[in-house]
Amino acid sequence: MPGETDPVNYLLPQQAFHPCLIPDSTKFTSVHRSTNPSEFSLGGQLFLGTSGQNVDDYMSYLPPVNNPAEESVQRLDVLESMLRFGHIAPTAPDTLASYPFSMTDPFVMKEWPNLFFAGNQPSFSTKVVMEGTSSVRIITVPSFSRTREVVFVNIRTLEPQVLSIEISL
Repeated sequence: MPGETDPVNYLLPQQAFHPCLIPDSTKFTSVHRSTNPSEFSLGGQLFLGTSGQNVDDYMSYLPPVNNPAEESVQRLDVLESMLRFGHIAPTAPDTLASYPFSMTDPFVMKEWPNLFFAGNQPSFSTKVVMEGTSSVRIITVPSFSRTREVVFVNIRTLEPQVLSIEISL
């Protein structure tokens, strides 16, 4: 999934990486290039996620917090708000760069996913949002380049697990 600084179009929704950018990877059937935002089904579960620009832009409207733990909670609350609004990018196109759609809004959720995530966040955090009989796992996926952390999700239970990678140069 492309992000804010990747060599794809800047406006949301962002197109998937062109195959010529990752020619060796696209030879494998296990590699799936995706758009940003991206919605997909895997193991009977519906996943919906972004590279995080929507959360970062929404955060600019909130008062700053003093510590990383509070910021993690606030970012989860932002994702929960987007879920309850039924809109992935409520600040687009006003302050979040996006194509100006006139007839439809591609950021409107047609249904709640089983897992809703945002990448490139300062740290990992998660919670489950309940609404009637529906539940959604929300995850903030940390920026790998800053944290050296990867998040794995059990497809059956949607339980996340964080793997930290130590690199000594």
